[in-house]
Amino acid sequence: MNTIIKKASLTGGIMLKYSYSMTEGDVKNLVNITSDAPVHDDLRKAFRNMIPFFVHVCEETTKESLIKSAIKDPEEHLERKEDDEEGKEYPLLNFRVFGFEIGGKDDSEGIKLIGEKRLAIGDWITFTTPLIRLDGDYKFIAELTEAAYTLRHEVFEYMQGKQAPRQAQFNMFDSNEEEEEGI
Repeated sequence: MNTIIKKASLTGGIMLKYSYSMTEGDVKNLVNITSDAPVHDDLRKAFRNMIPFFVHVCEETTKESLIKSAIKDPEEHLERKEDDEEGKEYPLLNFRVFGFEIGGKDDSEGIKLIGEKRLAIGDWITFTTPLIRLDGDYKFIAELTEAAYTLRHEVFEYMQGKQAPRQAQFNMFDSNEEEEEGI
C-alpha cells in the first residue's frame, strides 16, 4: 500500500483537514479527512517554516537576503516578537501559511501554498501561490523541496497519531460537587 499526502490545511488554527491518495495494487483512492485532533507543535512549525517561500513567491518582498536568512533560521524571523508588533523589523510576522496542495505528475510535482497577510487595518487577506514545480528553477528550490517534504511527513505522522494532547476539560462545578459529597 502506498500513501501520498496531496493537501492539508489547518482549521481553527489547531486542527487539520487533509487529503491523501492511497494505492493498493492497481486501485487508487483519494481520501479526505477532517479531524478534530489538535496538531502537534512540529506540524505547526512545518507550516510556519513555509512562510518565507510564500512571501517570496508572491513577491511580497524583494529582499532575497531576508528570505535566505528566514529559511536558514526561521525562528529568528517567524516567532512573535514582542517589540515588533507592526512587523517592521521582522516583516514576515505579517504572514501565515495554513495550507498546501500538491499538483503535477510524479516526475514533475509541484506545491501551492495557501496563506494570509495581515493588512495595516488589522484584517487578513488570503491568497495562494501559483504551483511551484519542485523540479523547476525557483531560486530556493532545494530548500523548498526539503521544507515541503518535512511538511508532508508531519501530516503523515499526524495521520499515524502524532497529535497534541487534548486539553482535559474540567468542569469547576463537578469537582466541587465531588468534594462536598466526600467522594
